[in-house]
Amino acid sequence: MEYKFEIGNQVMDIYEGDRGFISDRKENGGSRSYKVFFSQTKQPWIKEDELKLVEDKGLLNRFADGEFCGVEELKRILSFVKIKGELTNIYYSMNNGSTEFFPHQFKPVLKFIESTSGRLLIADEVGLGKTIEAMYIWQELVARENSHRLLVICPSTLREKWKNDMYKFFSIDAKIVSAQELLNELKDADDKPGQKHFNLIVSLEGIRYKDKKEDGGKKSPQEKLNDFLEKRSGKDLSPILDMVVVDEAHNLRNSATANHKTVSLIRDNAKNVVLLSATPIQTEETNLYSILNILNPEVFFNKKTFECQLQEGQNYIKISNLLRSKASASDISAVLPAIKSGSMYQYDSSFIDNFEKNLDMILSDDHKRLDYFERFAQKVFYANYFTRTRKCDAFMEQPKRNPCQYSFKLNEYEKKLYEKVSKTLKFRSDYVDRFGAFQLITRQRQMASSLFAAFESWLGKSNSDDESEFDFDENDIDEKFNILTKEKLNISELMPLFDVKLDELEKNDSKYNKVLECIQNQFKEYPNSKIVLFSFYRNTIKYLTRRLNDDGIKCISMMGGVDSDKNQIMKDFREDATIRILLSTEVGSEGLDLQFCDTEINYDLPWNPMRLEQRIGRIDRIGQKAEKLNIINLACDDSIEDRVLLKLYDRIEIFKCSIGDIDEILGKTVNDIAYVLLDKELSDEEREKRADELIDTAYIKQNRQKELESKAANFQAFQDYIIQNVDEVKKTQRFVRSVDLMFYVKDYLTKEWQGCKIEEYQQLRDALLIRLSHDAARSFSNFLQKQGTTSQLRLDTQDVLCLFDSSQREIIRKKFFEIITYSHPLVKWITEERLKKPTSSYGCSSILFKCDKSTLPTSGKGMYAYFIQQWEAKGFKKKKELKYYLCHIETQEVVCPLLAEEILSKTFVSGKSNLRWQNALENENVNIDDAYDALDLLKNKADEEFGQFENDFEIGNKDFCEQQKMVLRDTAKRKIDQLRETIAQLRVDGNEKMATLNQAQLDAVEKRLDGRLSDVDLKMHARCQNDDICVGLLEIV
Repeated sequence: MEYKFEIGNQVMDIYEGDRGFISDRKENGGSRSYKVFFSQTKQPWIKEDELKLVEDKGLLNRFADGEFCGVEELKRILSFVKIKGELTNIYYSMNNGSTEFFPHQFKPVLKFIESTSGRLLIADEVGLGKTIEAMYIWQELVARENSHRLLVICPSTLREKWKNDMYKFFSIDAKIVSAQELLNELKDADDKPGQKHFNLIVSLEGIRYKDKKEDGGKKSPQEKLNDFLEKRSGKDLSPILDMVVVDEAHNLRNSATANHKTVSLIRDNAKNVVLLSATPIQTEETNLYSILNILNPEVFFNKKTFECQLQEGQNYIKISNLLRSKASASDISAVLPAIKSGSMYQYDSSFIDNFEKNLDMILSDDHKRLDYFERFAQKVFYANYFTRTRKCDAFMEQPKRNPCQYSFKLNEYEKKLYEKVSKTLKFRSDYVDRFGAFQLITRQRQMASSLFAAFESWLGKSNSDDESEFDFDENDIDEKFNILTKEKLNISELMPLFDVKLDELEKNDSKYNKVLECIQNQFKEYPNSKIVLFSFYRNTIKYLTRRLNDDGIKCISMMGGVDSDKNQIMKDFREDATIRILLSTEVGSEGLDLQFCDTEINYDLPWNPMRLEQRIGRIDRIGQKAEKLNIINLACDDSIEDRVLLKLYDRIEIFKCSIGDIDEILGKTVNDIAYVLLDKELSDEEREKRADELIDTAYIKQNRQKELESKAANFQAFQDYIIQNVDEVKKTQRFVRSVDLMFYVKDYLTKEWQGCKIEEYQQLRDALLIRLSHDAARSFSNFLQKQGTTSQLRLDTQDVLCLFDSSQREIIRKKFFEIITYSHPLVKWITEERLKKPTSSYGCSSILFKCDKSTLPTSGKGMYAYFIQQWEAKGFKKKKELKYYLCHIETQEVVCPLLAEEILSKTFVSGKSNLRWQNALENENVNIDDAYDALDLLKNKADEEFGQFENDFEIGNKDFCEQQKMVLRDTAKRKIDQLRETIAQLRVDGNEKMATLNQAQLDAVEKRLDGRLSDVDLKMHARCQNDDICVGLLEIV
């Protein structure tokens, strides 16, 4: 006699009603028994006649037959689908931390998820939260790719801030390491690729390595790190780092520097790279090219090619802006010929032709216009690698900048000394190259900053040997600038030529007297004001700190390159009401949050407008509560440089508002002005006149750009496509909530592991006391050991307080607790166990939901049919999304998709099992035929929308694959042409050996190109499929 059931069959215990799967079977004395898997701790042997085969009727048949479960079934399915990390329209970083929600901070997240490169430059304006944005991206990688090795590279002054922010906002316990410690961690990770977990922070200054030693001396940690990374890069091994974040990435903009070279090596060993910089373009567009070259040297391989592509991309941006500003069809059509004549058209032809053919229809539909606005913007060749948000786009209301200028004149002694030194420097300086010129202007600016501080330093009377912090850093000119400056002119040797009276300079300091007057006026008008004062020069900061404290104004200072506890300085300044002023250099305050200050004083003005924007951005940032920010500038009437800079900055209104996207205009203008002022052939009057002309030109260009922006802003529906998407995500709750996680953990442990203790912790919301059973703890411990991590929950001897909302950490008094997020080992273990032993879902529920007025559909209260599908698309990119449908049974009105999603998301939180409808066929108040008709209507609508989704994905995938092939061919062509020229020249020179080696390289490049093109061709064929997830009845009351 054959067995009645097969291994793997789903069966039901006819006495208990429990459902499970047969995992084994046996026969003993003519009686057959089956081992049934109900849970991890319930797997009994049951006799054959006590079991019943459960047939999978399918969701729609269950619905038609009126067989419904309760709300728990819906929760079980949705929580598993969301938490296992495969959905591309669920944002795992949202609502997971202690950050305040700002929509613009999710723009980079959406951009990164859509990207296939794993590379992104975040260029948001100062003060918009780039640190938070980078960590959001990291959280997405942890959820989606199980990433666990993060490296943050930042200026040394920002290491503690990064560490504190990562823990404060995301409960990430990061470790600050040296070059040697980083090397040790990377070697360990190389040896144990699946087990090594870390979150590391290192300073850029601490790891950069300039030149190899030639004397055979002992290698420095930096050289050892360089060698390890270089060796690994050459072997084409798997990335050792899951993600690298580089803060203040404008420090990489000169490709000849050690900064650029070191980060390039780290990039080659990282799967994902995110660069952060508020000012990627500081002087010219070459800066942007250099930074993008760090992200992807194969795409951004040639400066000239970059400039050509940049020019061609302007036409796509023009159409994007025209769509945004609701321009006419004729205005848009006028730009299309330029696109069709460009090299990109051959890869975009289907998209452009379709757009042109349907232009009138697109312009008549705001949603379609919005969609094409975004699609054209994304066609720009660097769009996938770059995201930028301006303050005016992020916030409707911003603090008003209130500029105030305090002018002063040098007294007779000061003016005489300033002019004498300037003339001597001009006579002694070497004008044959630009370094001598910059040396001259640097010394003049140092005197303009503070005559006393400058001469105290040059006379060797100061207590420090620190060099001044120049306006022009190594990226502006060259790493050798400081050396060249010392070689060309030692200004200290010239001091005997001047009659310098330090006592006189301090006693009658015109500039200090003016700033003292300014500060006293400020405190008189704003008694609770806190001020941050900036200067370039350390000696100026030290001098002002001493003078102000002597005059009864308590202040504190912060400088780059000085061994001081900046966190303690910031804490004292923020919390001590008696400390009224922070004096700082740019380097000292780089990256710091000073939004509790309402006044910024520029004791000296920077040459670079983006540096000035960064200064103001220290106080004009997220969290600033003041309605008005005071921007105060000190300017000397006797200095042509001060007059010109103030005129430029006043015209572009940098003191009144953020200058936004005019970096390129200003960068070139400032460069030109600098060289005019350094032209020894011009008189002072001629210099100022030429500078004025350049300022006027910049002003005209800026006004043109403002005019375009104002036109675009008139059409409010297009204010920001991505931010609207983020608001949509927030409203529909497309993220993992604490309630999702709590149910997921509690439901699994209760059902699968008998003996687990799970209690609600009454003193806090979203908190549980958990003690795993012995068997569960043993299984969890094995998982932890395999993952190379740990948790207090591995012990079965104690209750562990588990917080599912990290913000509760601030009020907890218990010493030992764990914060449970989707990336916590407990959640990962549960997901792994559920994937190993999947159980079939019933998927059909009847639910009662009390709906508030804000989300009530137009059909009002009553009985609704709901239907949830999962859509998946595979091509060059992948998509997997949940789609929600809802229809009123009586009126047959279909609810709009976003509202349906919002209602069903809220149902998860507050819905209850509708016991009256557990068997709808037995309830005379519901017409099951009408209910099935409503469901059928939803099914047809889903099929129709899926067909459009499939069509759009296939077209987009084809265009994207063609673009990728173009990039691959262009990149390889440059390398191939270069190698062929080299081989030809070597053969002319008779060097056959080297020609053969280069030929081997050429063959490898061509073979790699063929392989990559084949990979793209495989992804050219898009595949889309949909799957029914849940159906049911929803009674809205």
